[in-house]
Amino acid sequence: MYNFPIQGMCQDRFLAVKDVFCANFVERGELGAAVSVYLEGQKIVDLWGGYQNQEHNLLWQEDTIVCVLSAGKAFAALGVHILIDQGLIDLEAPVAEYWPKFGHNGKESITVRQLLAGQAGLIYLDHLPKGQIFNWNAVVKAIEDQEPVWKPGTRSAYHSSTFGHLTGELIRKVSGSTVDDFLAKWVFDPLKLDIRYGLTSIDENRASDLYPNPNSTTLNAIKDTSTGIGRAWSGMPDINGFYVNSPEFRNIVFPAGNAHTNSRSLAKLYAALACGGCLDGIRIISEKTLRQATTLQWDGACALTGRNFRYALGFFLNTPELVSMGTNPNGFGHPGAGGSIGFADPEVGLSFAYSPNRMCAGAGLGDRCEHLIETLYKVIKN
Repeated sequence: MYNFPIQGMCQDRFLAVKDVFCANFVERGELGAAVSVYLEGQKIVDLWGGYQNQEHNLLWQEDTIVCVLSAGKAFAALGVHILIDQGLIDLEAPVAEYWPKFGHNGKESITVRQLLAGQAGLIYLDHLPKGQIFNWNAVVKAIEDQEPVWKPGTRSAYHSSTFGHLTGELIRKVSGSTVDDFLAKWVFDPLKLDIRYGLTSIDENRASDLYPNPNSTTLNAIKDTSTGIGRAWSGMPDINGFYVNSPEFRNIVFPAGNAHTNSRSLAKLYAALACGGCLDGIRIISEKTLRQATTLQWDGACALTGRNFRYALGFFLNTPELVSMGTNPNGFGHPGAGGSIGFADPEVGLSFAYSPNRMCAGAGLGDRCEHLIETLYKVIKN
């Protein structure tokens, strides 16, 4: 039997959360992971443990980072909201006002709000050359050539493969900076967050591989081109092994899915958002714009996945059946396939983040993450 060393801090009041974190390794197949919680701007849980590899010979360290997949979409959405906050983007303006080549093939009237709300109908990349989904310029050109799948504003869907480029290119057009540079300047560096998209060689030395689950609903759908998600991701290149761990994926900026971080930084970011956009005297967004960003836009079946979501402007809202964020319906954040998540609960000033390296089965957060969140809220309630 392997030991699963656990390190970090946990306030006495929240030791039940630590107990669940430890039990995840023994009872629920955890390999390596971290969990962090902030309450009213203060770090109250910051735990990490297990191993970075399946051979159990490389310990998970305090500074280990891992790919959190789609959880990184929220960062790009936040970047657009910061530009709205700065008066450089109008939420109701056509995207084409800022990105002229976007404005044809039925996309002329798509607004920034519709883009952020998943109502633009741009869920596919039908014009993308085979295998070029990791080529930024090729994806941008494919988006410019793409026709909406429905009349913009009439239906809603999670833009699984395109959201990162839709928001990232909008940020670049308005600010003149790439999405990673923009977020570093306005969010990551001011808050001292260990978050990035593309990895440097130094980063790679401390990045854990991500281990796929054969029963992952999302990964299996991506492989099946007859599904909506399969069509959305049909531009994937042929890569030996799990693409997430490949240099082709790790070494690019791909905000739809390759954010690398740990729970500590993810929880700290959402701690700022849970406290109205300000943490430790550093304001990253106004309360007014943040409320606008996290206001419900649709509640129902996603036109891409068929799953029921509650969705705001680039953030998921608490959806207990699939993406549980505690007990507050206004909790907001973003999950990543396999169980990673960061979210904020402004009602109690709480943020939570979980970053594992072994993906869960199914389409939700998985039992390891769900047990942590459920236990956390039991403690808070008591």
